[in-house]
Amino acid sequence: MLVNLNNTMNFQYVSKYNKNYSQSGLQHTSFNGGKCCGIQQGKIAKDKNIFHSLFEFLYSKNLITDKNIIFILEKFCKIIKISNLSYLIRKGIPLTRFDTPEIIENRIKCLNAKIYDTQSMEYKENIDSILKKEFSKLDRIPNDKKFVIVAGLPACGKTTLIDNEFAGDFYIADLDIIKKYFPAYNSEGKDLNNLHELSRHILYHEIMPKVVKQGKNIVFPTTGTSKYVKEIIAPIKSIGYNVELIYIQCSVEHSVKSIIDRFKKGGRYMDPYYVLQRAYYIKKIPLDLKKSKLVDKVTMINSESLLSKWHK
Repeated sequence: MLVNLNNTMNFQYVSKYNKNYSQSGLQHTSFNGGKCCGIQQGKIAKDKNIFHSLFEFLYSKNLITDKNIIFILEKFCKIIKISNLSYLIRKGIPLTRFDTPEIIENRIKCLNAKIYDTQSMEYKENIDSILKKEFSKLDRIPNDKKFVIVAGLPACGKTTLIDNEFAGDFYIADLDIIKKYFPAYNSEGKDLNNLHELSRHILYHEIMPKVVKQGKNIVFPTTGTSKYVKEIIAPIKSIGYNVELIYIQCSVEHSVKSIIDRFKKGGRYMDPYYVLQRAYYIKKIPLDLKKSKLVDKVTMINSESLLSKWHK
């Protein structure tokens, strides 16, 4: 079902495109439901670059059609990054079942957005002010060495929970807070991507070391993977922090609806494709962190009941 279901194709044709495919776990078989050239998903994950190349090649030969693009991407979004789909984005091809003309338009705009880094004037002109404002928050934060991770899909209620339960007693280590300091956040469609890496550098390398050194309480919202979260927690735990995970359960449909509603109201943009990717990985966080023994407490919360508590 990964290509036109009414046709099959011998892998020998594909092998002409790249002779190395057969050496990378691909088998000479025909297309059929659940397989693409005999590739099983586990094998694809071992060589994402080859899969990206194969996917683009099949699309260029009309062996993957616009009509089944959405189905394919939803199945393989954990492997295919949106940055590898520029050839589809520029054509305005829908990538998810949630796409609207507005989402497609903004996706194209984001593709052409300027990416800011530590060499940019935006960084040099704003960094001193950002650090001063963020460090000024520390005076009122207790140094009880508490670290709370709030994990969940985008727009599931993480900010609502943090604002109502942790603001004032915890330093909020949120990339979105850092992004808002930059004029580009408001002038360029509130795109998450163009300021993401720069904000990550500022928060992780210029702010957090001082916050942690002082033993300040920290609340950390994330949509990251288990591996990513564990890499954040491990050094924190090693210096005596008590670590708690709060996981907000939320459906993909609820998350996408919320980010679209937020965007229509003038809030920041996030691509629904990103939500589909996060949904695969983020659900593994509670069990993975329990097994890792890096967290002292795990709390599960339902998104709808959480939001109804403060949005009546």
